[in-house]
Amino acid sequence: MKAGRVSIHTNRISHQWGTVLEHADARANASAATPKTVAVPTCGPINSRVSYTATFHALNSDGLILPENFISNLTGTSSALRNIRRLISKVAPTNAKVLITGETGVGKELVANDICLNSTRRDKPLITVNCAAIPESLIESVLFGHECGAFTDADGGIGLFEAANGGTIFLDEVGELNPHLQSKLARVLDYGTFQRVGGTDEIKVDVRVIAATNRNLREALAKGKFERGLFDRLNAFPIHVPPLREHPEDILPITIFLLERNKGFLPDKVVREITPEALDNLAEYEWPGNVRQLENVLKRAFVLSKGGVINKGDIALTNNDAVIKAFEHFDDVAFSNAPVLITGESGVGKEHIARQLYGKSSRATRPLVIINCANLHGELAESELFGHKKHAFTGATKDHKGFFEVANGGTLFLDEIGALPLNVQAKLLRAIQEGEITVMGTSAPIKVNVRIIATTNHDLEQDVANRRFREDFLHRLSVIPMTIPPLRERVSEISNLANMFLNELRGGKIIPGISDDALARLEKYSWPGNIRELRSAIERAVILADENSLIEPKDIILDETANSKTKPEINLPSSPFLLKHLNELIQYVLSDEEMGNLKSNLKLDFLFFKYRMARWVSESKNLQEGQVVKAYGVSSTTLSRWVTEFSQTTTKKFINSLRQEAIAMSMSDSETNTSIDLPSDYLHPLKELIDYANEDRKIHSDRLRFLFAKCRVAKAIIENKGLTETKIAEAVHCDRRNLRRLLQQFNYDSISELVGELTEKIDSHS
Repeated sequence: MKAGRVSIHTNRISHQWGTVLEHADARANASAATPKTVAVPTCGPINSRVSYTATFHALNSDGLILPENFISNLTGTSSALRNIRRLISKVAPTNAKVLITGETGVGKELVANDICLNSTRRDKPLITVNCAAIPESLIESVLFGHECGAFTDADGGIGLFEAANGGTIFLDEVGELNPHLQSKLARVLDYGTFQRVGGTDEIKVDVRVIAATNRNLREALAKGKFERGLFDRLNAFPIHVPPLREHPEDILPITIFLLERNKGFLPDKVVREITPEALDNLAEYEWPGNVRQLENVLKRAFVLSKGGVINKGDIALTNNDAVIKAFEHFDDVAFSNAPVLITGESGVGKEHIARQLYGKSSRATRPLVIINCANLHGELAESELFGHKKHAFTGATKDHKGFFEVANGGTLFLDEIGALPLNVQAKLLRAIQEGEITVMGTSAPIKVNVRIIATTNHDLEQDVANRRFREDFLHRLSVIPMTIPPLRERVSEISNLANMFLNELRGGKIIPGISDDALARLEKYSWPGNIRELRSAIERAVILADENSLIEPKDIILDETANSKTKPEINLPSSPFLLKHLNELIQYVLSDEEMGNLKSNLKLDFLFFKYRMARWVSESKNLQEGQVVKAYGVSSTTLSRWVTEFSQTTTKKFINSLRQEAIAMSMSDSETNTSIDLPSDYLHPLKELIDYANEDRKIHSDRLRFLFAKCRVAKAIIENKGLTETKIAEAVHCDRRNLRRLLQQFNYDSISELVGELTEKIDSHS
């Protein structure tokens, strides 16, 4: 299938807090064309500064004829997208309010643009407002304006509703509005009038409102977190955009369109082809991050590909796959303009990797601006990042250039990105995806060309689950993810690092080197502070060591209480109900039970899911089947297959049976023998497995199989030391090549390396 070029018609005016789009040129160009049936492969979040439009006069399979010159950003062959276009064609000519719902990354803003393009207001402004991006202290003034003197240094000004008069305002992430603003907005929708902040006059406007959210507003209503009056008014005409996994037939045309749109992504590489095998790989994936994730994967493939062709091996669907490929293609990653997210514990060397990426990049002669995001708060964050004009806010006594302008043409290094407040994340998201910023106190956007490298020691996926980090922002940052393992998992590097630090730190003191006994002590330590702690240990040793002598064990002062060779503490649940289901998982993991191929170990999948589900039930999480599927991160078909295979019932009945079991065991007077006897030899691998089972993040199949394999390898070592790699692979029912590939995803170069590490830990408890 070959993708055609899509015309770009834009005429935008910008405001400090909103984007104003006028569609007159798009309509004029579309009207001039002869209507014909076209299939433009586009669906999904596009750069909102550019409107990709196509003219339709198409007969859908359900017999619907779309209006002549119907313009759309959405194209696909699925019935889901045809139905959305049908709804748009019906509602666009009216003034009805529209509420667009759907998961992050499905293309809700595209639907809003389509409604405006096909409306009677198409030649009037369309203002897009990200309700999550505006500080709560400013949002009322931003939307409705303020009078002179309404607050310190307030000169008076109109808000976005007045700017949109006669046109349309698109309230993205409307679910983030505070209750006071929700009530005021409901009144505006009813009467078309409002008062500016600090004013008493009623301002009359004629504005059509389109809103979007990825939140379940009905659930928010039930919890009193969303205003009923506003919901009823916005929900006059609802449009739901389904996740990509529900219309997989559109993956192919979307892919081809995204390849065309991103062909200038790299400064020195042109990608012309994608192989059928690579396309098949994309089509079979479930895309939990929807089209935004698909675009990330394709951008990664641009970086990893050779010879202008994307092959199957260039497709890194998961972050673990991407991490491995990123390090294998470090120079290509460095030279590209792709955003990079570097994760790892404190002290592992994230900044060192960031500086290496910068040094090998095409921007190495341009500025590198380093920002510690933990120091950015409130209005200060926006001012520091985007700059401000004199009198933009209280205390703004002169113009200030922000970090984005300072870094223009170069690289912006966002250290501790996980510490950013949510509203600042939203502002950064738009700056990254649009390549434009708006200085505080101005209305004209400024184009910036900045490469983003970010680091964090946070578990951002867990932060997303806990609503402390934006999922869409995470997708934008992690086009290329790189995870640096802790030093305790890189024992072979300790000797080289220690000698490097010695050469750096000994100054004029003559110290020939580090003795073998001292190196052995360093290699047995767990290094909770990672490389930073190792450097400090060598610095102390240089001071304590005798002149003209090697560094000896006596010169190395370590925090022995942190040593991982001591018995690890495993947090077991206190509930008999949870202990029962955790014990079933552990007994299977440590058993001799044949389980077929490691990659398709359905019993492992089921027992792990059952324990995770038991935890949710015990925590009174009243999750329905659809919510369970989303929270766990697998398809309903996959979940149903596990449950049917091992409990001979439906998923819904299985969840209900767990609830009933939990209630029955909590009411039982008899003491149930559900204690777990954990053999000390297995404590380290078992702790990792149990800790993972106690997390709430979406399941990662390869990680589960890796932890399972570690336990079974430990069992094989204990029962028969001296096994070859082939025998070890047989013990976990996996051929040696596939086991090695699995281990490489988790930073083990070989099976022997894992065996050596586990043998050392087992020996320390014998």
